[in-house]
Amino acid sequence: MKRRTFLASAAAAGLLPLAGCSVFDDSEPSTPTGTLPRTGVETSQGPERQYQSYDRVVRLGNRGVENGSKGRVGSVIASELADNTLFVVPAGRHFVDPIRINGYRNVGVVGAPNARTTLVPTSAASEQGWLFTFENGGDFEFGRFDLDFRGEDVGASLTLIATVGNLYLHDVHAFGVYPYDTYGVGVSVVNPDGEGVVERFYARDGSTYDSPGAGIFVAQGHAGRLEIRDCEVWNWADNGVYASSPGYVGGFKGQTTADRGNGVVHVRGGVYKNNNIANIRIGSTYSSVRGALIRNERNPSGDTWDARRYPIMPRSGTEAEPVVNARGIRLTNRHHQLVADCDIVMNAGRSDGAIVANGATGTNTIRNTRIRVDTDEVLYPINLKGPSIDWQRYGFTIEGVTVTGTAVARNAAVRVQGRDGTTLENCCISVDGGSQDGIAFENARNCAVSNSTIDVPGRMITTSNAAVRRTNLRANGTCRRGDN
Repeated sequence: MKRRTFLASAAAAGLLPLAGCSVFDDSEPSTPTGTLPRTGVETSQGPERQYQSYDRVVRLGNRGVENGSKGRVGSVIASELADNTLFVVPAGRHFVDPIRINGYRNVGVVGAPNARTTLVPTSAASEQGWLFTFENGGDFEFGRFDLDFRGEDVGASLTLIATVGNLYLHDVHAFGVYPYDTYGVGVSVVNPDGEGVVERFYARDGSTYDSPGAGIFVAQGHAGRLEIRDCEVWNWADNGVYASSPGYVGGFKGQTTADRGNGVVHVRGGVYKNNNIANIRIGSTYSSVRGALIRNERNPSGDTWDARRYPIMPRSGTEAEPVVNARGIRLTNRHHQLVADCDIVMNAGRSDGAIVANGATGTNTIRNTRIRVDTDEVLYPINLKGPSIDWQRYGFTIEGVTVTGTAVARNAAVRVQGRDGTTLENCCISVDGGSQDGIAFENARNCAVSNSTIDVPGRMITTSNAAVRRTNLRANGTCRRGDN
């Protein structure tokens, strides 16, 4: 679904406009028919959790759907659609029109197990920006598909909006660059008691230049619990994971705080590379990022297209220079958010930080995370900006974090601005180049740094209208295990 359409229709509660199932025809395919790379949908390690069970299973292979089918997948689903139904699409390549499942409970569409099932859109993204939409119901499932988006202007969003119950999207691998203004996945669990899982979604070819569509977008009405597990999202111009929308405070794009669900989002594992704006951004209370690998590289790659004009796909708007702010993790809006056990490596892409807290967020935690930055384009590896919303607390807890790398023009490895009560403990900062300092505290009181190594060309700690307690600090170390 196109970004502007998704945002407009999800205005108050993350919902899409009411609509019935569409009528499907045998339109000619608009994408290549060649063989996809052999990498396909990866199989998970260990037993897969079953999220839903069904009273009725419709095997489309028994309804005349064969390899090379055109329009048959949608027409069978439309004719057989009912609650408590699982549709199983047989192996092969199937050309599909946009399919909307509206107002049902416990409906799933999956590819055949232990096989390769590929879906190819029959219409251009400029005509219809979505491929499958589930809405106005719940307990939705979609999974075990390859998506062939290699043709010009071919690519479409998957949208799952559970107004009741849960949602589950799994094992989907998109090949090809997503067209302008198109999301990879758009999800929302509207019921506060509902749960959603997005796992093993791969979209490594990214989006077009200047596209405002994210790889994974969580709509503002999300109020339940969502886990994004072991996904790979690379080369998107507007965020790899955009999960901050449910937590905005105040007025924003026509919405108010009351319009936001503030549902929890947990990102678990996965690889996020060369995404502009942020590789991962969270913004609702008690959300987290754990075990993710984040990289910004000078030689980006993908599955089917790796010839790029820019290392980071930019957002330009009307500016003379393309807008690039390729942050690793961005924390925003609410508070009590967590970053833990992540690895962040940044060698390309302008940004204001590898981990950035914007002014709207309150007190959060960064723990056991490794950051390496080898470019002057990154302003601060850790950048905690001064607060702009009147939360009760603003301080960060930073524990067991290492910051390494080289730079010439950077002022400091860590900046803490206006965040009283911030503490760093058992950390290691070892950076080379220029005269950069270790930790810069600005307008912050009651802060502390303890049991840490700060090995930098400049000063270990600087203060500007700040008070910092210092305990057991070492000026030499390499940030190997045991040095911090």
